[in-house]
Amino acid sequence: MKFLNFPILISVLILWVGIIISDSVNQHYTSVSLPGLPEYQPNEYRPDFELADLNGKMHSLTEWAGKVVVVNFWASWCSSCVKEIPVFIHLQQYAQQGVQFIGIVVRDESETVKRLLQSSGINYPILITMTEQQAQQLAEQWGNTIQALPFTVVVNRAGNIVSRFARAMNETAVKQAILPWLG
Repeated sequence: MKFLNFPILISVLILWVGIIISDSVNQHYTSVSLPGLPEYQPNEYRPDFELADLNGKMHSLTEWAGKVVVVNFWASWCSSCVKEIPVFIHLQQYAQQGVQFIGIVVRDESETVKRLLQSSGINYPILITMTEQQAQQLAEQWGNTIQALPFTVVVNRAGNIVSRFARAMNETAVKQAILPWLG
């Protein structure tokens, strides 16, 4: 009886584990992407907010009523947050079809955020929370009960929350979340 070659057996095992890991990493994004977030509720109306931009001008979510709104909670010190900014910049091209990206900065310094805005070319509104308590309350109102960053919520034209994501999103995932609501 011929014995299996140990290095080949190990190689097959590593390949098999790699396939399993790859499947879990490349999973489809769902309306709730991490345990601990609230379950999707049909017709869950989005909360409103009133926050200042970096120039001090106040904005309310009602400014973008009737649009598909992508609300992204982020911070400049969060590498995953910064990584997804170019995706949002690129997909703001759907603005003519009724999509609006909005960045909400949490737990960050406004001067640091201003420098990042200048260097990255962000082409969508950036609003800033004033205190840690305000950031936490706002995130929880939007369903971020685990205080994850980045945290993104998609709101349809009727103002209902249709997706929540507690991790960085790639272009495919964002398109999957917004395109069904543009029709």
